[in-house]
Amino acid sequence: MRLKINFFQKIFIFSVAIVIFTVSIGYILNIFFLDDFYLYRKKENMLKVAEKAKILIAERRRDELDEYKEDLRDKEGIDIAILREHKQHMRRREEENIKEGFNVATVTKAKIKLLIYSEKLPDGRNLTLRTSLSVMNSHKHELSIFNVLTTVVSVMLSMLVGRVFSKKITMNIEKLNSVTRKISVLDFSEKTDVHTGDEIEELSKNIDIMSNNLNLSIENLKSFASNASHELRTPITVISTHAQALANGIVKEEQEQRKYYKVILKESSYMNDLVGNLLTISRLSSPGIKLDMKDVSFKEILKDSIEKYEILELEKDIEWDIAISDISIKCDEKIFRIAIDNLVHNALKYSKSEDVIKVYIQDNKLFVENSIKGKLDSVDNLWEPFTRGENAKEEKIDGNGLGLSIVKKIMELNKIDFGISIEDKKFKFFFDIFRS
Repeated sequence: MRLKINFFQKIFIFSVAIVIFTVSIGYILNIFFLDDFYLYRKKENMLKVAEKAKILIAERRRDELDEYKEDLRDKEGIDIAILREHKQHMRRREEENIKEGFNVATVTKAKIKLLIYSEKLPDGRNLTLRTSLSVMNSHKHELSIFNVLTTVVSVMLSMLVGRVFSKKITMNIEKLNSVTRKISVLDFSEKTDVHTGDEIEELSKNIDIMSNNLNLSIENLKSFASNASHELRTPITVISTHAQALANGIVKEEQEQRKYYKVILKESSYMNDLVGNLLTISRLSSPGIKLDMKDVSFKEILKDSIEKYEILELEKDIEWDIAISDISIKCDEKIFRIAIDNLVHNALKYSKSEDVIKVYIQDNKLFVENSIKGKLDSVDNLWEPFTRGENAKEEKIDGNGLGLSIVKKIMELNKIDFGISIEDKKFKFFFDIFRS
């Protein structure tokens, strides 16, 4: 059975382990390198003492030298001796096997280790400095005990601090866990409310943003599904009732039957357009959609769209005034054509008969301008799915209110700035043709 350790326990164990590891490293370094470090520091100090002593000797400041020697002996345990070169001293040096520079010697009887520095002076005398290394050995036992005590105290303090610290962190994580658990069951009522000034607070804010966006998306989806169901229910009901009347022989006159057939054809065509637009919106809203961005000719795409709706153009006797040269737009050509198709279709549907639809460039923006019948209460609402202006209802213009919603989505996917304005009964759709 696998042992389960929660996040609090992991942080607690990790913090204690770090302290034990740190103290252990210090203890190991003391064992292997303390003697060498102590010896190195002693040598550095003795070299400084030798330099100062040579200055006092050279300047014949005898009183200061004597005082300096006594002070060194009392404070640092260093003895200074100035010896002449004669046979007795030479014999002693040979016996002790002492050479110039640093030497470590052992006094056999007293079992004392000495660090000796010897240097020949210009006047023929020898400057010798001695200090005992035995003090280092005598303190090793106390140092080991101190290291053990330090380890115990450090571990106890780390356990105390680690418990408080890890509890504080896990409290915030438990809070985030509680909120995300509710989000998983589509409950968006609770907010994280974590203020730590670090990555956990940033994660908290991102969870709140995700919660708000997800809530809004679900509400929009519910509204969209409701509107789609409502829009489909009407033509299905009409088709069903008319088909039943024809099938049951209720409508017997040929002229009346043709009217019923035309209604069924019209409603089925409406349903076909609606389902097609719904599928388009669904595809454009997919997070995995991939765009093939390249430079395309806007004039060529516009020309193809106008030809596609040529029948409606001829029925209303509408002309196109295209006052632009061939310009290049960087976009995904396949979905951009869908946007232009919707713009052209809307412009033809909502324009007055025998009118002119204008396409021109102004202030680095490309405009598609057409006249409108009736009035529009709010321009902003026109971007919403299944939203249609009052003029569409008044003039009984066919449509399902998805065209501009599709255009908006496509422009956003292609990162093209766009907008709508209405002036003097003129509907103007525009978008930037020059982007940085």
